[in-house]
Amino acid sequence: MQNFLRQFFFFLPLFYGSILSAQTPYCNIVLYTQSGENFQLYANGKLANSKPESQVAVTHLPTDVVKVRVVFADRQLGEINKTLYLKMGYEERHVIKRKDQQSGMESTGDQLEGQLLSLFGVSQEESSTNDRYVIRFNNSTPIPPTTTIAVTQQTTVGGETVTTHSRTDIQGSHQHSHSVHHHAHSCNHPCDYQKVLSVKGSISREAHESNKMKIAKEFIKHSCPKSFHVAEIMELFNFESNRLDLAKFAYRYVYDPEHFYVDVKDAFKMKLSADELYEYLQGKP
Repeated sequence: MQNFLRQFFFFLPLFYGSILSAQTPYCNIVLYTQSGENFQLYANGKLANSKPESQVAVTHLPTDVVKVRVVFADRQLGEINKTLYLKMGYEERHVIKRKDQQSGMESTGDQLEGQLLSLFGVSQEESSTNDRYVIRFNNSTPIPPTTTIAVTQQTTVGGETVTTHSRTDIQGSHQHSHSVHHHAHSCNHPCDYQKVLSVKGSISREAHESNKMKIAKEFIKHSCPKSFHVAEIMELFNFESNRLDLAKFAYRYVYDPEHFYVDVKDAFKMKLSADELYEYLQGKP
C-alpha cells in the first residue's frame, strides 16, 4: 500500500501561478463611412480588408502614428491618404464623410485644428487629391488592460521533476462580451445605408411620434442596423423620452452592440438620458 501511494504521488502535479496586470501597449482604429460607401483600408502600408466594407477595424497597432489609405470600391470616388495620431491604449473611431456633409461647426473646428497643428509643428498630411471626402475623428474609448495569468506546473515522474509553463492573456473583465452576443436574430450582416436613408425619409414624413416609433422599431427589428444608424434615427424624434425608449429597444438588434453606447449617446439632448442608457446597458450581455 505504501508503495502504491509513493507511485501515486510521483505523478501528482503541483500547480502554482501568478496574475499580472499590464497597460495596453497598442492602439485600435475603426474607420467607417457616414453614407455607407464601401472601401478598402491600408494601415501603414498593410491591407486591412480584402473585401470592401463600409466599416473596417484595425487592432493591436504597436504605434500611435498610423498612415491610412482609404480606397473606395467605387473608383470614381478616388482615395484618401492621411496620417492619424492616436493615443496609446485607446480605440479611436473616425468617420469618412463628404465635405458637403460637414456642419458649420465642423468647418470651424477644422480651421482651429489646422491652426493648432501648425503651431505645434504637426501635420495631418491629408491628401488634397480627394476634394469630396474627409476623415474626421468621432470618439475614443480606453482599451481594457490585459491581465496575464502565468501558471507553472511541476510533475514528478520516476524521481524527475518536469516543469511546464503557460500564460493566458485576458483583456479586461468582459472580453468584448458584446461582440459575441449577436442575439437570437442572426444579425450577421449590417443593412445597407440606403435602406437607412429610406426609412429616415418615411419617419420624417410622419406627424405623430407614435407612428414614427412604429416604423423605427419595425425597421430596427428586422434590418440589423449599425449603432450609428440608430443614432441618426433617434435624432428624428422630438421627445427625449422617445429617443431613450428607442435606444433601449434597439440595443438587442444592432450589428455592433460593443459600440452602441459610444455611438448613440450624443443623439440625446440631455446628459441625464445618456446616463440612464448607460446604467440600463450594464445589466445586458
